[in-house]
Amino acid sequence: MLIKLYRLLATLIVIALTFPQGLVADDHPNYVRIPLDGIYLTLNPGVSADTLSTEIQTQMFVGLTQFDPQSLKTLPYLAQKWDVSGDLKEYIFYLRQDCKWTDGDPVTAHDVVWAVRHNILPETKSELANFLYVLKNGERIHKGEIKNITKLGVHVIDKYTVKFQLEHPAIYFPAMVAYTPFWPLPKRVIAQHAEKWTEPENIVTNGPYKLRGVWKEEQVTILDKNTDFFESAEVMIPEIHYIAMKPDKAMTMYEYHEIDILGAGYLPIPSEEITRIKTDAKLISEYRREQSLCTYFYGFNNEKAPTDNPLVRKAISAAIDRQLIVEQVIKGEDEPAYTFTRPPIFGSVDSDENIGIRFNPERAREWLAQAGYPDGAGLPEFSLVYNTSDLHAKIAQSVKDQLQEHLNITVTVNHLPFEEYMKMLATTGGANMFRYGWCADYPDANNWLMEQFHPTKSGNLVRWQNTEFANLVEKAQIITDAYSRKKLYRRAEQILCEEQAAIAPLFYYTNPVMVKSWLNATIWPLLGNQIRTWSFNDS
Repeated sequence: MLIKLYRLLATLIVIALTFPQGLVADDHPNYVRIPLDGIYLTLNPGVSADTLSTEIQTQMFVGLTQFDPQSLKTLPYLAQKWDVSGDLKEYIFYLRQDCKWTDGDPVTAHDVVWAVRHNILPETKSELANFLYVLKNGERIHKGEIKNITKLGVHVIDKYTVKFQLEHPAIYFPAMVAYTPFWPLPKRVIAQHAEKWTEPENIVTNGPYKLRGVWKEEQVTILDKNTDFFESAEVMIPEIHYIAMKPDKAMTMYEYHEIDILGAGYLPIPSEEITRIKTDAKLISEYRREQSLCTYFYGFNNEKAPTDNPLVRKAISAAIDRQLIVEQVIKGEDEPAYTFTRPPIFGSVDSDENIGIRFNPERAREWLAQAGYPDGAGLPEFSLVYNTSDLHAKIAQSVKDQLQEHLNITVTVNHLPFEEYMKMLATTGGANMFRYGWCADYPDANNWLMEQFHPTKSGNLVRWQNTEFANLVEKAQIITDAYSRKKLYRRAEQILCEEQAAIAPLFYYTNPVMVKSWLNATIWPLLGNQIRTWSFNDS
C-alpha cells in the first residue's frame, strides 16, 4: 500500500509541476524521466565536480571540445578547430559564431577568457582550480603570488578566437578543455547576481537545454529544449525531468513505467535485483552493460594513526577480497581493481602486469605484525566512513567483516549525507579510511594521478606525501613520447597502490543500465550523458 501511495504521489507531483504537452505513445509522456540519487550541489560549472552537478551542467552549457563516446577521441564542439605550436605550449581555438546565450547574446572568446580567469581566482573557491594550473602562471595566481589576472595564460585574439599559453607541453590539452572549468560563463549575469546567478529566475546558459525550474521540496528539476541552440534541429527529446528519489523506490517506479532509465551514472540498479533482471524475459530485453571510466576505491588518511603507517595500509589492502565484493556484494559484472587509473585510459596499467596488492590474508597478517600489531593487538581505533548509500553500506560491511576475519581488526563504520561527507573529507581529522570514486574528466592518466594525488597540486584527499611519485607525474605531464609517459605512469601506480598503498582500489565500474524500449539512449563515459543525442524510438 505504501509503495502504491508513493507511486501515485510521485506521478501527481510530476504532472502538477510539468504540464506535459501530451503523450507521444500510450506508454510514455513526451519527455524523459531520470532518477537521481540525491540533489546536485550546483549549476555553476566552474566550481564543483560532483557527478550529479556535472550531469545537469552538461545539458545546459557548451564546452570547447567534446568526446566520441566509443573511441574517446577529442572532437570539436564550441571550438570548430584548433592549432598548436611546435613545442605544445600554445594552443589557439577558433570558436563557432552561431552559439548564443539564452538571453540572445553571442557566446564569444571574451566569455571563455573571463570564465577561466574567474575560476582560477582564490576568492572564487573553485574545487576545480587545480585543473587550470596547466596554464601559464595558473598556480601562482591561484595561490595569490601573482595578483595581475591578465598574466594568466589565456587571452582573446579576436571575438571568436582564444589563445592558451601553457606552463609546459601538454599533448592532452584539447581533451582538458572539454572539462567544466574551461567552459564560458555569462560575465554580466554573474556580475549582477553574484552567487545567485544560477537561480532559475536569473540563470543564463548556452547549451542544448535550459532550466525551467527546480522544485526542491519535491526534488524535481526540469529542463526544456533550447530552440536557439546551434544544433537544435538534432535535439529530439523536448524535456528532461530529473527526479531525486530513494534507491529502494527506483526499481518499482521503473517497472511501473514512471521513470525511463536506471544506471548510466544516475540512480543505480539495485544490486539485489540483477539476478531477477537476468531471468525475466521482459527486463533482460531492456538491460545492458555500458563502458564506464570510473574506479571505486578506499582512500586512507595518511596522516592519522594507524593508517599513517604504510605497513598497516598494505595489510588492509591485502585483506580485502575484491572478487568477493564484485560477485557477492555488488552481484554485477564490475572488474576487481588493483591500480587506480581505469583501463583503457591512456597511462592505465593492464591487470596482467601484476601491479598492486592482491588478496592475500597471510601476507596481510605479516605486514600488520611488522607494523607492530600482531593479530591486530594494540591497533588504535580504526574508522571507516562513506557517503550515505545502500550500495556503499553493503560494501563497507563486507570490508569490515573481512578485516575482522583476516586481521582481527574492529572497524567503526559511519556514514554521512553527501554534502557533510565532502566537508568531512576536507578536514584534517576525518576517518582512517573513506569511500571515494573517481571518473575520468578526460582520457589521460594525468587526470587520475597528477590531479588527484600530487602532494601540492591536487586535492590530495589522502594527505599523502611522496617525492618520487610527485616527480614521476610531473615529468609525465611534460613529455610527449607515449611509451615514456606510460612507463612513468606505471611506476607511479606501483608506488601509489602497492609500495605505499596510499589507497586501496576495489573495482572498476562497468555500467549496468536499464532503458525503456521506447528510449534510444547513448551512454557517454565522459562528463555527463549528452541527452541531446537521445531520441524516442517512436518519434
